[in-house]
Amino acid sequence: MKSLKNYLLFHIELRPAISIIVIWVLSIPIIFLTAYGIARNWEKNYVAEQINLAHESLAQTTNRIAEMATFKFDVIKKYASLLTITNRVNRSLLSTDHAEQASAYLQRVGNVLTLHHVFILNKNGICIASSDQDQHNSLVGIDLSDRKYFQDAMAGKSYAQFVVGRVSSIPGFHVAFPIYESSEILGVLVLKMDTETLYQQLYLPTGFITDREGVVVIADSPSRMLKVVPGQPATRFSPQECQQRYQRDQLEPVYMKEYTFDDIQLWELSKGGDLHIFQNLSISNLGLYIYAFTNVTKTLEEGSDMFFRNFIILLSVFFISTAFIIGTITTIIRDKYMQISLQSANTQLQMLAQHDSLTGLFNRRMFDSTIAAYFAQSSRLNTSFALIIFDIDDFKMLNDTFGHQEGDRVIKEIATTVRKTLVRATDSVFRIGGEEFAVLTLANSNHDVITLMERIRSVVEQLGMPHPRKDGAIVTISLGGVLVDEDSPAKNSEGEAFKRADNALYEAKTRGKNQAVLAK
Repeated sequence: MKSLKNYLLFHIELRPAISIIVIWVLSIPIIFLTAYGIARNWEKNYVAEQINLAHESLAQTTNRIAEMATFKFDVIKKYASLLTITNRVNRSLLSTDHAEQASAYLQRVGNVLTLHHVFILNKNGICIASSDQDQHNSLVGIDLSDRKYFQDAMAGKSYAQFVVGRVSSIPGFHVAFPIYESSEILGVLVLKMDTETLYQQLYLPTGFITDREGVVVIADSPSRMLKVVPGQPATRFSPQECQQRYQRDQLEPVYMKEYTFDDIQLWELSKGGDLHIFQNLSISNLGLYIYAFTNVTKTLEEGSDMFFRNFIILLSVFFISTAFIIGTITTIIRDKYMQISLQSANTQLQMLAQHDSLTGLFNRRMFDSTIAAYFAQSSRLNTSFALIIFDIDDFKMLNDTFGHQEGDRVIKEIATTVRKTLVRATDSVFRIGGEEFAVLTLANSNHDVITLMERIRSVVEQLGMPHPRKDGAIVTISLGGVLVDEDSPAKNSEGEAFKRADNALYEAKTRGKNQAVLAK
């Protein structure tokens, strides 16, 4: 290696121009990767910022729609509650003549409130008055007793339900209120808003609104109407239920395909179509759910264009600046050679530092190399060994209450005690974190591991060091261990063994601490 360095130094001193070119050519992959990484990071940040702004705007839009829908339904409910106490409505349930007069009155009410239908059902669910009485397909005489809005209103509760009209086949929201005479319910007043009118009043952007069952009842596109969102209750409806409520034998699913771009959730609403961000909001008092989307395809395209533009600029800058830097460096390479040699020696010395400065135990770097050696030996000689991880229970509370000096003293005391307890040549103790320790040792069975863990737990408990968790409390530890042998799931890698031991430690914590748990 030394002769190679001397060889390179000789040629740099002898042919500096050629050396500059060679080093510059060798640096091209690094330049390329660096420029790519920076340009890609800029693109990611730009897209994330624009998506966040789009999310904020979409949230405002969604909230506005929810407020407008709530306001619209509140207005309808207030009018309905007033109508149920008017004489014209009450008398319609008492005689046919009054029912005809009520139909004319309901027609005027429907026109004023921009409603599709306003009608009255008697206590048997038969329509006796309707705003469409003068039409050939009037609701008058139709039995609607199977509708949930009628059943709930007859039970004394107002109810809003989305159904497809049985006569008109027009979908809409039916708001039903009981009509009282003294304390007796004579019938039900129903106000129907068709979805097309409601859509125009809500100014719904890209997206749709579903009912309680997940069926699209208001949509920006007719192609999405009366389709069901995947996973919602309506996907489990029988053909009879679909027909009764939606006038269809089955409900097709809404097309919503999920994509991920740099941890950003995106949705495709049509096959091969643009990508959108998504916002969902429940209007719980109405039983409606808003699914709003914003098209971000243009933002993604702008981010891609920005990436290629910045990538080319960075490549140009890096190529020029790197050539200049390499040229400068080669002129002082001899002086830098000694400095590099010194830095290399310091790096080697640093790598030799195997012990933790506070406790004198082996440190995490030594732990990593030692467990790798244990795995290599286990694989080669078919031997088994144990990995034990333990930490001090509620150490943060102790540190915060008694101070860091006392916390350091407790760590050192435990380290010294455990090291004196494990005296076999095959026993190795490590400090791998703040208050976290590890033990590696040869073991033949689970019983050996459990016995060793219990011995460690016991000697620490016997120290009797005070702990502030309560009066008379002492410092304790929790342990998790694993036996690594040919039958163990942990035999595959150091990471798997550490994970299983760490999970066992976590289980010891959940059992109440001051416990030793062996991984299964």
